[in-house]
Amino acid sequence: MSNRSAEVDPRIAARREAVVSEKRRKRERWIIAVLVVIAALGGAWLLSRSALFDVDRITVEGTSRLSADDVLAAAAVQVGEPMLAVNSSEVARRVETLPWIASASVDRSIAGELTIVVVERTAVATMVDESGTPVLVDGSGRVLGPPGLIDGPAIQVEGLVAGPVGTDVEGSAGSLETATLLTPGVRSRVMAIVVLPDGNLELRLRPQGIVDLGPPTNLPEKLASLTIVMGQVDQRDLARINLVNPETPVVSRTPK
Repeated sequence: MSNRSAEVDPRIAARREAVVSEKRRKRERWIIAVLVVIAALGGAWLLSRSALFDVDRITVEGTSRLSADDVLAAAAVQVGEPMLAVNSSEVARRVETLPWIASASVDRSIAGELTIVVVERTAVATMVDESGTPVLVDGSGRVLGPPGLIDGPAIQVEGLVAGPVGTDVEGSAGSLETATLLTPGVRSRVMAIVVLPDGNLELRLRPQGIVDLGPPTNLPEKLASLTIVMGQVDQRDLARINLVNPETPVVSRTPK
């Protein structure tokens, strides 16, 4: 009786063996899957660092004031770097630190070409810095740097002092909006835009005359009125044009 009870039913033994074998196969499949993932990731990492995915060429588009070398120096990307390691947003941010750059974008291609497209700022006026040196300023008040040989004449803004290159001039919005809105014909007559101590604006004309713009408000209307006045009024002996109210401009002349 005891020998018979000690014997294991063959069906139970087979079932136990099947369970053990299944666990072993699951463990082996799991190990194989992990090894495949590791191999795939390692292969992808090695492939991304291979010459097949290097930066083969870098092109710069949109420059006129700056050179492509200026942009490339700021971008700090070299031919031969892994393309997948290039952070497009970070490269664009570095390029946008250049004073003359308004915006930059970076495009990567699977052919190995990196394209940097920039939009340059436009100088609308000159100011003087703390040392008295003339500097160019764009419409947003950004100090761009000293005028160069390629720069045409720019209207001078008086009454404000520019800071270092790359900074913004405080309190310049009205005067620079005026410089931007002037039509070519009127611009040729304007010698300077003057920011008075109380914040009001004046235009000094050549060869003579002052335009009172008053507060830096309603500037599009005031300058549109100025264009009409200067196109219709005899400007000989012109003393002042008052445009504080652009709907009723007042012209005064120098007594003879």
